[in-house]
Amino acid sequence: MFGLGTPEIVLLVVVFGLLFGGKNLLGFAKTAGRLGGEFKKGQMEIEEELKNLKNSGPSKK
Repeated sequence: MFGLGTPEIVLLVVVFGLLFGGKNLLGFAKTAGRLGGEFKKGQMEIEEELKNLKNSGPSKK
């Protein structure tokens, strides 16, 4: 499958650093970190909801 190794990541960071400058690159990294955290939080909330739905399930009378 497709994957990025260390050399590819370093090359991308250097290219983005040259294109956008250091300050903008740090801002992009900060925003990406926040987005990753929000995504993870949303994923955990969905998993919790699915677990609650599975546990409550249809009740038998």
